[in-house]
This record gives sequence, C-alpha cells and structure tokens, in this order.
Amino acid sequence: MVAVGCASGAPADAPAALIGGGGSAEAAVVMVDAGVGPCSGVLVAPRVVLTAAHCVVPGAPTGEVRLGSGAPWDETVAIVAVHRHRGYGGDVGPDLALVRLATATSAPPLAPSVDPLAVGAALTVVGFGRTVVDDPATVGARRAGVFTVVAGDAERVTATGVGAATCAGDSGGPGLDAAGRIAAVVSAGGGDCAGPTWLTRVAPHAGWIAAVVAAWDGPCSADGVCAPGCATVDPDCDPCGLDGACASACPAPDLDCPLGAGAGATCAAATACESRVCVAAPEDATSGYCSAPCTVATDCPSPLAACVDQVCQYAGATPGVVGAACSAAAACRSGLCDLGAGVCTRGCDADPACPADWACTTTAQGRLCRAVEGCAVGGGGRSDAGLWALAALVALSLRRRRASAAS
Repeated sequence: MVAVGCASGAPADAPAALIGGGGSAEAAVVMVDAGVGPCSGVLVAPRVVLTAAHCVVPGAPTGEVRLGSGAPWDETVAIVAVHRHRGYGGDVGPDLALVRLATATSAPPLAPSVDPLAVGAALTVVGFGRTVVDDPATVGARRAGVFTVVAGDAERVTATGVGAATCAGDSGGPGLDAAGRIAAVVSAGGGDCAGPTWLTRVAPHAGWIAAVVAAWDGPCSADGVCAPGCATVDPDCDPCGLDGACASACPAPDLDCPLGAGAGATCAAATACESRVCVAAPEDATSGYCSAPCTVATDCPSPLAACVDQVCQYAGATPGVVGAACSAAAACRSGLCDLGAGVCTRGCDADPACPADWACTTTAQGRLCRAVEGCAVGGGGRSDAGLWALAALVALSLRRRRASAAS
C-alpha cells in the first residue's frame, strides 16, 4: 500500500491535495478522517460519503467527517460504518469506499455519473489536501482545480491539471464532470505534487453505490425494522442484504461477502461466481467455469472471447479440461494431472465415471481415467465413416504405387 493520501494505480509512495487551483463552494465535498489520515470525500446521500478505499480501515468504523470550506467547520459528524468496494485489493481493483454517518447532513449530495469518461474530458477536482507540498499544516481548506483526462483504462483515468495538481489529503475527492456529477474519485498523484493525477472511474460502479446507499440511507435501510414491499433488499428482512454478515447462497452477490470468482475461474455452482453464471465446458461437461451473459463477443470479459447462445465462452479450446495437456496439477480444473499421459484427468472407481473412450486405469498415481489406446482424447473414437475414409486412402496409395511401378 502506498503512503497515506495515496492509492493504487500510480507509482509507489506517490502522494495524492490541490496545489494551485482556487477556493470551492461545493458543499457536498467533505473532509474525511477515518483513521488513515486526512482525506477528502463527497456526499452521495445525506448519510453516505464516497471516498477512496485506501482512506478507510475496513471493518473498523472510526473517525469523523467534517463539512464546510475549512476550520471552523460547519458540521462534524461521526462515522458509524465503512464499506470498501469488494473488488479493491490494495494494488488492484476499484479504489472506492463508502462511509456511513451517524446523522444526516445539511449539505445536498451529488449524483454519481453513469456516463463513460473519455480522453479529453474536463474534470473539476475538489479536495482538502495540502496547498504547500512539505507542510502538513496546510491540509484542510476546500479547493478546486480544472483537470483534463489524458489517458485511461476500464478502471482508472489519468488527468493533468491546468495550473493545479493534487497532493496529500486530496485522495477520495471527486472529479466532477460538466454536469456537476461525480465522474471519478482521486486515487493518487505525483510524488512531488506536480505530476498527473490518477482517478478511479465511478460509472462502472454506480450500481454498487446505489445498492449501499439504499441499505444505509433508503426507506428500506438497515434500521432494525423489516419493511415489506421494498424495491431493494431490506437488510433487516433478508440475510443477502448489506447487514455486515456474508450469506453465500444469494441469487445476487451479497455485498458483505468477498468478491466471487471471475471469468474463466473453475466453478461447480453459479454462487461461486461473481457474475452468478457458471457454464460447462463444451469438451467436458464435468468442468465448469465462470462466465457472463453477452449479446456480442465484445461483451465478454477476458479470457473469454466468444458469445455463444448469449453466454461468454472461450474462443478456442477450454484450458484445463479433461484431456488437455498438462505437466502439473495446477494446470487442470480437476486438480489432477495424469503425469504418465501428460493430460488432465480425474480419479475413478470404475469406467462409467470416465468420459467416452476413456477407461478407469490403475496408474502410479492411483486409479485414473485414461484415454483408451487408439481413441481420440475426449472424443467418440473413430466412426464408420472415418474407417471407410482411411480404407480409401490406403487403396489410393496402393494404386499410385502400382502405376509408378508399371511406368
């Protein structure tokens, strides 16, 4: 993890507050102190603040949020819960977190953007970070600067300021689009508080924000009372809601659970997959992998690259299925590599446990399914048509040899 006030997606120890820029009247942007150090954030509901994941301690609500342009503060509200994005892993995943406040605030919240953030787009970045690089005492004044997106990937964008740069304490602050919506959140900046800034996109995670806000600050929130007829899951009625406990068998992922397996990961049930889609490999119905719904191939997450019957699949052979080449168990979805044959297999007690044209065979590794000698691996053996074709080739070869000998 990088230094306080920084985040993943940038060089290690690269601090991320606004040097230059000017004062900001955006009351929804707040200062966050959640036990990690001074950060910034933005209200997305009267009791919910969006900030950077590296600005909070997971599972340990502590600290407070301060509202106003600086000391003396207009309001100070205690933090009662924090929720890091399930996909955040320090150096990978969305650097986003939500903070729940003890009471509602007076400032009007801002809406997260659901639109893509393109290169060339302008962002107004707002934060409470240092205004002097080497002076921590300069943290705590709300300032804003204009930035331009110069590069990006699916998760983050890089932006450069026009006479402004982020510095320690601006992490978690919003990048607002032309409509005043939250398009991104500051993750990190240059170590000298003069380089580009890395921000996490918000639009791909708008659904996650909405789900947490509904559980924390909606009409069916976690308030100890089960309310019937909710449009969203009331945590007081359903263990699959955001109630602080992981329920693994939910039709949709429980936000309290760790992130489920991604595309291509081996699965035995849909609940093991973050997408809640587990499909059988075409070559081996006993080997399942996590997939995703699709309309066209470009909808499919890597390593899947084909859309078949509205479900993502591998464009070629499925890796790791029974019959695939291997030199170690880790290469096989079954966790078992037949080292003598050099292919993935599975254990067995009798032939019916094995694929067609495979037999349960005693090997140095114990009883394993192994392809019958002379049969195609994972296939149905030679068909009658194949035998007739082979015979025709032999006959043609003999005729050519006789013709050659006669000439």
